[in-house]
Amino acid sequence: MAAEGMATAPTHQRTDGGTPFICDEDTWLTATAGTARHAAAADTTVLDAVAGHLLALQWPGGGWSYTESARLTDVDCTSAAVQVFHLTGPRRHRAAISRGIGARHALRGPDGGFPAYLAGAPSEASMSAAAVPELHARGRHRFRAPCEMKGILL
Repeated sequence: MAAEGMATAPTHQRTDGGTPFICDEDTWLTATAGTARHAAAADTTVLDAVAGHLLALQWPGGGWSYTESARLTDVDCTSAAVQVFHLTGPRRHRAAISRGIGARHALRGPDGGFPAYLAGAPSEASMSAAAVPELHARGRHRFRAPCEMKGILL
């Protein structure tokens, strides 16, 4: 894997000699654009195309990565993709939703929050917040933010 990474890295080098931290975020941008398009009352054929593209990008473990080239799924992209499926047809996308929720919840920490990538890592506020819209869309799970669990009032 290290040799593959060393061979791939130079292909992303810019003309100024620098290397971008992230070369693309296509999956993440597709998922967030799907949610935005739904809010803007986009035509259902557009939303169905977004959902279809995301279905094709779901990893075998159930989650999504921010881009097709990253092999590690993350909580915020998985949450955004699952939210698109809730908005475009929760019954039709039940299997993808269930697998996505399972992948994300496998990472959930004992404080109720979510890390970005790995189970056991500290919960991150932005990752935990990314799960809230999907949890709300399900309507049957009350999300308790880590600050609420610790008695901190915002």
